[in-house]
Amino acid sequence: VLPVAVGMTINHFRPHLSRKAGRPVKVVSAVLLFSIIMAALLKERALLGEYFRVAGPLSLLLNVSGLALGFGLVYLFGRNFRQALTTGIETGVVNGTLGIAIAAGILQNSAMTIPSAIYSLIMFMIAGLVIWWGVRRGGG
Repeated sequence: VLPVAVGMTINHFRPHLSRKAGRPVKVVSAVLLFSIIMAALLKERALLGEYFRVAGPLSLLLNVSGLALGFGLVYLFGRNFRQALTTGIETGVVNGTLGIAIAAGILQNSAMTIPSAIYSLIMFMIAGLVIWWGVRRGGG
């Protein structure tokens, strides 16, 4: 919540600075997200195959369901394809890092970070495919 509030405040009072910082902030965010996911996976790498076998199918189902539901509901309520696609992708993306942060930071249990890390890896692949499809369809 805090990063979003800071970003919204900067955008409100200094829109030029907000536009200028947009791309670097996105790159830093992606690098941090990737680093968090990789740290979680590396810490539990010995059992990663087994974890992926167990958590992978459900993570895929959760991701695709969230994406489809987010897209479908927004499209159903009359928004355009691009808005629906953006909402669907955001719905599919939001949970991974939060799960890792809760498991590692609050619960202090590295093994519990693995399902969220697996979800995040699957989410990146699915989101990439959906973005590619959306751009090819003319919505990007």
